Amino acid sequence: MEGSSYELSFLTKEEQAMLVETMDYEQTTPSLSQAQRMKKLSQIGKLTEDSMLAIMPEEKKRLGQGDVHYGHATEVFTQKLHSQSRRKRSGEKCRILLERCQ
Repeated sequence: MEGSSYELSFLTKEEQAMLVETMDYEQTTPSLSQAQRMKKLSQIGKLTEDSMLAIMPEEKKRLGQGDVHYGHATEVFTQKLHSQSRRKRSGEKCRILLERCQ
């Protein structure tokens, strides 16, 4: 994916989870420009829920090629978070089984 999805992929897992909640609350997705600003804030350790809530409601230009629609973005982030969670649980189960075998 290109555009804002690409920029948002650089956020930490915690920031991405926070963004999903913010998108759900605001019922909107960040434009490319907004995603780039969030990425910059993340890189300097200053992306917070408050900064997301300040950025998201800003008036956007009409949807362009790089912009992500709310439903698709929520689905992508939710799948990614669930996938990471499943892998973590699977790894934990393997570790427990290995400990039992020793």
